Amino acid sequence: MNRNQKLPENYFKYDSWIQEFSNLYKIPWQLCKAQVWQESAFDPSAVSSCGAVGLMQLMPETDFMLDRDYDGKDPRGNLENGIRYDRWLLDRFFEIPNEEERRKFALAAYNGGRGYVNKAIEISYDCEFGEAIPAGHKNAKTGRWQLWCHTSAYLCSPYCVIKDRKTGKTLKPDYRQILDYVDHIWEKYEFIKLQTLKVLGTA
Repeated sequence: MNRNQKLPENYFKYDSWIQEFSNLYKIPWQLCKAQVWQESAFDPSAVSSCGAVGLMQLMPETDFMLDRDYDGKDPRGNLENGIRYDRWLLDRFFEIPNEEERRKFALAAYNGGRGYVNKAIEISYDCEFGEAIPAGHKNAKTGRWQLWCHTSAYLCSPYCVIKDRKTGKTLKPDYRQILDYVDHIWEKYEFIKLQTLKVLGTA
């Protein structure tokens, strides 16, 4: 982070909610705050070109999946649903044993979808061991494929594609966007952790 960079408006406004839900879903609050920063720059009225809304830029169908009674407009509800979705994704990357690495895989899935991340994992595993990863990724061999810096490179592979269930079309990931998303959040995460240490007087 550029030390001369101006912090966004509302940078501190949602800290209490972020910490509340981060504690509830057992995710570092600094990481959740970094994600809010990346997603919406702390603007609760933000709407993306694809229709994602709020502080956590959730798609309406994701919001509905998480909470059928929530309309996506309340900042507190949007934060809770986004952090709950983070937890949901983290729990589905059991094959990544290192917590920091698992968080990077989960962030990539939040941005680009678990399908593309799964394909990158499958390609990475096959390249490393010359065999398909076991079904459900259970009892897979330990290897470099469990490191985000290694497996993320396969997002740009011509074989990293998924089928659209509705149209049957073959879809490719916007791999540059996914890579940048994870990198930018991690940079902000490290910045927030450092600032926290400075405030506590331990840095």
